[in-house]
Amino acid sequence: MRDAIQGVYNDESLVVAGALETRFLDENDHDIAVHGEERVKHRFELGRSGEEAASLASTFLVPGLYDVDQGEVHHDELFERISRNEPVFTEAPQPRQVKEPDAPTDEELQGIDVAGLVARAPVPVSARAILYAQRKTGEVWLTGSGQFPVVIFDGEKFLGLEPSPALEATRASERVTFWRKRGDLFLEIERFEAIVQVHAGYNNGSKTTLRFAFDSTDEAVRAVRRLEARYTGDFLRVTTGIPGRGLLERELSKYANGKSDYTSAIIQGTTLVTRDGVSKTFDDEASALMGLEDWLAQKRQAGFDLKILEWKPFGLLAAR
Repeated sequence: MRDAIQGVYNDESLVVAGALETRFLDENDHDIAVHGEERVKHRFELGRSGEEAASLASTFLVPGLYDVDQGEVHHDELFERISRNEPVFTEAPQPRQVKEPDAPTDEELQGIDVAGLVARAPVPVSARAILYAQRKTGEVWLTGSGQFPVVIFDGEKFLGLEPSPALEATRASERVTFWRKRGDLFLEIERFEAIVQVHAGYNNGSKTTLRFAFDSTDEAVRAVRRLEARYTGDFLRVTTGIPGRGLLERELSKYANGKSDYTSAIIQGTTLVTRDGVSKTFDDEASALMGLEDWLAQKRQAGFDLKILEWKPFGLLAAR
């Protein structure tokens, strides 16, 4: 093979009796034995990690054939481009890209009394399970349990300890969704007139929901704007999809009569698709998002609450 050879899985072996010449050899999880001369420019050895492979690939493959954040080399796309006689290698070596650490760095934690926060947290937490830290504000998210799957210290106090106001409205007045590639964290802010509801968690994991009441709608609006400003930079504002990851899926759940029911929704282009059979196309994405709000309001009326935000659709939506 002139351009690339990739081993897939470990069911069989590739044995080359003579010489092997290729530009890119990725053994991946495959047994490859060469008994003659090897003329290989880029070689990823058996047992390589996904993160290491994607990072190395960034130095010689064109963008779109690797994802450093997810630790993937997109081999299907690589060979499809080769079959179409499209370029897959860069003309010159590129600077190596590396994934940012999911956990906060020592620099980000500088000046934050983590031990003190662990001692005062409302549920048991560990200093080794810090999801997020913002040195400027002193905010820290820790992995919790029970009532607080995600424990949030805002720099002054732990959130969620005050009584939570009742949510009477079902349709959100506005929604702001943030995603952070480091740690796959999300933050979704919903305003219901003078009440602001915040969901904070991580992809396909756990979340904590917080609710705050304000004296007027205008005060609630200003609170949402302050939250937007606080997280802009660390988080990316998103609407229907997570760049480099996929469609944004909202999964809802309710518990009734001894069992849990689940449903979920995505916006795919201008179409609202749900796990319970809805597929409705709108004139544009903005209209589709309004349709999503109507669907969410109907589900709230039926007793459903947000369970998690995910970027990779699961269940019946996976094949859409």
